[in-house]
Amino acid sequence: MKMPTESGLQIAKVQFDQAQENEQEPSPASMLFKVGEPEHMQEFANGTLYCNSLRYFTDPSNAAKLCFDANEELIGVYQREHIRELRIASSGREPIVIGASSLAAPIRIGRKNDVRLFCMYAVHPGPWREVFDERKLPSFLNYITIKTRIVGFGLSVALVIDIPAFVKRVRAAADALDIHNSGGLVRYVDLKGTSGMFPERQLGRIKDKAYEDEREYRFIFSKPEGLDEPLRLNVGSLRDIVKVVTWTNFSRGARFRFPGEFYLRYLVRPKRFPRKLKKRLKRHDSAGA
Repeated sequence: MKMPTESGLQIAKVQFDQAQENEQEPSPASMLFKVGEPEHMQEFANGTLYCNSLRYFTDPSNAAKLCFDANEELIGVYQREHIRELRIASSGREPIVIGASSLAAPIRIGRKNDVRLFCMYAVHPGPWREVFDERKLPSFLNYITIKTRIVGFGLSVALVIDIPAFVKRVRAAADALDIHNSGGLVRYVDLKGTSGMFPERQLGRIKDKAYEDEREYRFIFSKPEGLDEPLRLNVGSLRDIVKVVTWTNFSRGARFRFPGEFYLRYLVRPKRFPRKLKKRLKRHDSAGA
């Protein structure tokens, strides 16, 4: 990896751990769905993908929203122990040199990426793709179960019942408009322990492990001349392969079992909701999805 020298940085050469190539078709995913407000999920089922920019997720005005992440536009991060010195260059002046021991925090390198995202939740085995010891079953179940915090995104669930067909339609709609598109699982890393530049093809799909419960699958769209913000991509009606249900019905109905078992396990981890949220869910359930 070449040493980055942009913005006067002089940084030690370190290697960022390479992840597997992202796949356009989420073959490791057993389930793909989106959580949102009822009217938005109905629009999705009608065929409109509402795609925000990366800067939307980093905008301080959205700090109170569950989707906010100040690190969305990062392209690299270096811990102090991997930095020799920081040089701040200015035209016609001697550069200011700061030794690594004087730095109070890691250096985070960002870049404005003019892309649009469509984010979904993917149920997939992640690191649990190989046979594992039965004693690790509780850890696997903790990983695979859906955490109820995502109900903060909305009270309805749009469930994709034919993943390959869905991906094919999204790609076809984007290709017809000459929009570059890719799809893949988000990779969650410890930004406090990672050093190096992120692989170019994974930009937009690397997030801090604090968000790993969101298990995102992301479509990323871009075009040299830019795209509308937000981008509303019309892929044609999805009613035949996307079903909209209430969160309550989804959480009660989503179950699984292992081969040889005679009972079903809940895929959504049960949790007591705050009283206000319980009232909202009850009102929404009475009105339907």
